[in-house]
Parts: sequence; structure tokens; C-alpha cells
Amino acid sequence: VRVVVKNGASLEGGDICDADLIFGSGGGGNDAALISYGAGKAGSGGVPALWASANPVLGTTIQLELSQAMAGGQGWFIYGTADDYRPFDGAHILVNYSRNFAFQADQNGTASLSGRVPNNQALLGLSVYWQAWIKNDPAASGQGWACSNGLEMRLGF
Repeated sequence: VRVVVKNGASLEGGDICDADLIFGSGGGGNDAALISYGAGKAGSGGVPALWASANPVLGTTIQLELSQAMAGGQGWFIYGTADDYRPFDGAHILVNYSRNFAFQADQNGTASLSGRVPNNQALLGLSVYWQAWIKNDPAASGQGWACSNGLEMRLGF
């Protein structure tokens, strides 16, 4: 690989070998990000919305935040390391999930889950995926499940 770098003063750098390349250094692939994807399914509070309190920066604590769920509704945050698109009850399961975390929404239809992003540089650029499912919502079509959008959390700086 031949790499030529030129800065704003038109100064050029030289060749480096493949072993010296660090992709994403200083921005790009190592930037922490939250990426909403897919569509949820409406229930009593509208379409539940899933987001987080901050970008998933290594070594920080963040909070997963659900809004517009059924007041007092019970459900699960589902979590996995890959996205998915499986039909279920008129919506789609957007996470190839391996774990779930139970919640009960408050009177405003909000719920949250706090956690710490490990301070481990081996996790740079890793994405984890989340979605919320609320059961027994009388305003949800089908079997009574409402769900949120999917949320990809790309771990980084």
C-alpha cells in the first residue's frame, strides 16, 4: 500500500507499511454513535421511542430511554450484537437478541435502563443493538404487542 498524506501547508508524508495503518484513528470508525433504525408499532402512547442519554463512549455510564409506552406497561428491552428483521405480531423484531431486561413504564409511559460502557479499547467500533417490546397493550393491534424502533449503539470515543 502506498500512502501519501498532504496537510494544509502542502507538506507530504511518505510510505508506510500495512502493519502501521490504524483505521479510524482520530475520528470516523472509532466515534461513538447512536443510530435509530427500523419502525416501531403503536400502542396506547403512540409508537414507543427508544434512545439513549448519551453516545456510548468507552468508560462512561449511559441510560437507555424509552418514551411513549403504555402508562404502567410491562415489557422488555432486548439486546444483541446483531440486528435482525423478523416479523412478529404486525411489527418486526429488529434485534438478533441474546438477552432481555424487564421493565415497567411509569405513569408517563417512560422506562430506562442504566449501564456502564466498558473501558476496553478492544470494543472500539463494536455495535450493540436494542429494542423495547411492551406486552398486553389494549391499543396495539394483533396480539397486543407494541414495540419501539431499533437502536444501534456503536461503541467508541
